[in-house]
Amino acid sequence: MSVNDELLIKEIRRGNLKVYESVFHSQYSYLVKVAQRIVYSKAEGEDIVQGMFIDLWENHEKFQINESLQGYLVNTVKNRCLNHLRSIQIKDKNELLFLDAILMADKDIWHEDVEMRESVRKALEQLPAQMLAIFKKKYLEDHSIYQIAELLKISESTVKVQLFRARTKLRNILARAAHSLFC
Repeated sequence: MSVNDELLIKEIRRGNLKVYESVFHSQYSYLVKVAQRIVYSKAEGEDIVQGMFIDLWENHEKFQINESLQGYLVNTVKNRCLNHLRSIQIKDKNELLFLDAILMADKDIWHEDVEMRESVRKALEQLPAQMLAIFKKKYLEDHSIYQIAELLKISESTVKVQLFRARTKLRNILARAAHSLFC
């Protein structure tokens, strides 16, 4: 954590409204974009981010983090987005939004939800070996399509096709698991 982050956190914890507002204004639009990518709605993303900032202010005395301030805010927003998707009892085609959010979420979120992690692990085991390798490099190791193609000595189009097929297969597999979670 940077010295600047430590000072910001200390001031927020002390109840310094100007510092809190500064963090809000500097991070708000970025955090809304993060939320919007997960919940597919700008309005809901704004609500989630605003709620997170309200909770932060209401509990500022207890504000403790061990990572960068922005990292903490991003992870908190992502977790709230996933919780929001769970809370609205996603059905039918909307289950795919939840599954897409799981696939696009940071791997840290997977570690916090044992049931989700287990469902994803089982689904991944059902993918063919090369498809699994490509999927892991893209979503778990954060490689670009170009990097994956270079590493595996295959074309970028092959990588794109395999990623598309992997997401489709995972959606189908996880849709059955999600159905049991929501019903």
